[in-house]
Amino acid sequence: MSGNAHYALNLERGWLEAKNMGRMVAVPEAVLASLVQVAVQSGDLTAMRIAGKSLADFVAGRAEGSLPEKPWDKVLAEARLALGLSGLGALEAERWGRALTLVVRGAPALDDDQLGTAALLGGLFSSLASTDVACVPVDDGRFLCLDPSVAEAVWNWSKAGRSLFSILTEMESVVA
Repeated sequence: MSGNAHYALNLERGWLEAKNMGRMVAVPEAVLASLVQVAVQSGDLTAMRIAGKSLADFVAGRAEGSLPEKPWDKVLAEARLALGLSGLGALEAERWGRALTLVVRGAPALDDDQLGTAALLGGLFSSLASTDVACVPVDDGRFLCLDPSVAEAVWNWSKAGRSLFSILTEMESVVA
């Protein structure tokens, strides 16, 4: 693969290769959604976290130097690129006080509760941050990044219909 190309299609070998991610398999959204729904039902979204870590490998491969030394906006821009090139949506980040939320617009509808996308983002940002991160769906297309030890409580609050502001207020009282 040469230059600024992100993908190379090798018709002779019959595969698609992504720069810094290796061989790729393009599957229709409905097929991916079916696989994610089975994973959600079985309670094992490991494959989506691995997919997120593969996206982080793409980001790391494009970075010149160590990721922890890069400014946050540069790392986020590369994460946006990785997610977008993979057809998994447009990524934005928001700060709510000390909390970080990720917003994904135009993501494929993988499962009703957005757990597949949450696991993908968790894998991506765990790798980028070099620490375990959970991303919990809290609104349509919005995911709260947090320590995995509080993820279940946040998920329960979210499922109960609490707003992001209410969840953040509750987390402040628990942490304080």
